[in-house]
Amino acid sequence: MPLIFKTDGNHNIFFTINYAFTLSMYLMWLWCWFVTILGDPGRVSDDLKNRGLLKRIQQGDIPYCLRHIPICMKCQLPKPPGCTHCNICGSCHLREDHHCGVTGQCIADKNFKAFILSFMYAGIMGLSCTPCSIYYYFYVDRMNVWSLILLIYSLIMGLMIMGFGVSFCSGSVDEIAAIDKIHGRSKTVALSRLWSTFGENWWNRIIPVQKNSTELAWPGVNWEDEDNILL
Repeated sequence: MPLIFKTDGNHNIFFTINYAFTLSMYLMWLWCWFVTILGDPGRVSDDLKNRGLLKRIQQGDIPYCLRHIPICMKCQLPKPPGCTHCNICGSCHLREDHHCGVTGQCIADKNFKAFILSFMYAGIMGLSCTPCSIYYYFYVDRMNVWSLILLIYSLIMGLMIMGFGVSFCSGSVDEIAAIDKIHGRSKTVALSRLWSTFGENWWNRIIPVQKNSTELAWPGVNWEDEDNILL
């Protein structure tokens, strides 16, 4: 991009905007990646602790709303549908997708959003390099093989990375649909239910912040049942 500024000053505004956009996508990707790596993936123990139920369950007093859910034989905590005990992490995770060797921890209910957004922002960042590469190769220096390589690389990598994100979303939709089938819901509802976990507003959906577990974390559990019994 600095070479374009030196050779063609007529499009400086366009390429400045493109540069700022690419940089913003990079910063968003970093944010998503740090949340995925360092944040709570959705451990059952942490979620129950936040609800004030962990010590009670560890003492053998299972809340009424959780008594129909099987207990994990390893961590002795309720294990709802979609929950998996990870032998590497040593704990159960709500709505676990997989254990990621790159991030070093599981991708589950509370960091799945950040994980998917990291692919989207990385893909957009790669694609945003394409316009500059096209312009430089066709209008500045056709003999520069590196600009051609960057053009092809940024285009292919951007599409591939976004494709990975779509594939993980597709797998999650299939899992949600399998659980929903038990409760009489159709598969067409699964995608909209997954999308709803990203947030209620557009600005919530584009940032990787997720403080609480989603509505898909405890399928078949009505937490109000426990409150009604206590009353």
